Amino acid sequence: MAPYGYAITLFILGYLVSFVYFTDYLRRVHHVTYVDLGEPKLTTSSRSLDDQSKVLLALFSTWGFIFSSAHAQLGDFWLSIFVWWMRIVILGCFLLFVGLFFRS
Repeated sequence: MAPYGYAITLFILGYLVSFVYFTDYLRRVHHVTYVDLGEPKLTTSSRSLDDQSKVLLALFSTWGFIFSSAHAQLGDFWLSIFVWWMRIVILGCFLLFVGLFFRS
């Protein structure tokens, strides 16, 4: 696998681990915000379309929370650090995927 493939793999794994930790932190420390975001998680055990759409909506709500300044209202230093980390990882994944189309 080329170094570019390794970078994409590392960023995706980093995103998955970071997302799980970020949502767990929200659930433990800021439970009301966690519920407001739709209780984000990576998977659902149900195969119903309704449950899967709720998971997707929660994901988009969480990304909206990450890329907005809503976390600043909570006044939590560690949450701010996690939000900045998630921004870096998500943007890194995005840039690496876009870069796939421009590789020669």
